[in-house]
Amino acid sequence: MKHIAQFAVLLMGSFLVAFGQTTPEQPKSLAEIARESRKDKKDQAKIVLSEETEQIHKPLIPDVFDGGIDNIDEIFKAISDYRSTHNLEETEAIVRNWYEKHDAILANAIEENRGLSSATVTGNWDTE
Repeated sequence: MKHIAQFAVLLMGSFLVAFGQTTPEQPKSLAEIARESRKDKKDQAKIVLSEETEQIHKPLIPDVFDGGIDNIDEIFKAISDYRSTHNLEETEAIVRNWYEKHDAILANAIEENRGLSSATVTGNWDTE
């Protein structure tokens, strides 16, 4: 009886080992995945910058003090040009977005100045 139990344990153990070796595909190692991705890598798109691409990304209304000069005339002209080809609601929406963008920039600059001011008074330059 003792030999039958040992034989049964040995037989079960060999089935488990055989089953473990015949499982579906083992997970791929990180190195194998990297090799496959390098092999399948396609050409990446290249960006070519020119004056045309600069015009594409140019804002509809110029930024305030663009280039360090007062450009209020350019801003009014851009709004007028936009208004000539769009309705009132579209013009109002674009001007509102432009205003909110510059308002946020100004608010951020004011907050940074306050932080620098308090740092000079207290001598604590770690403002974060």
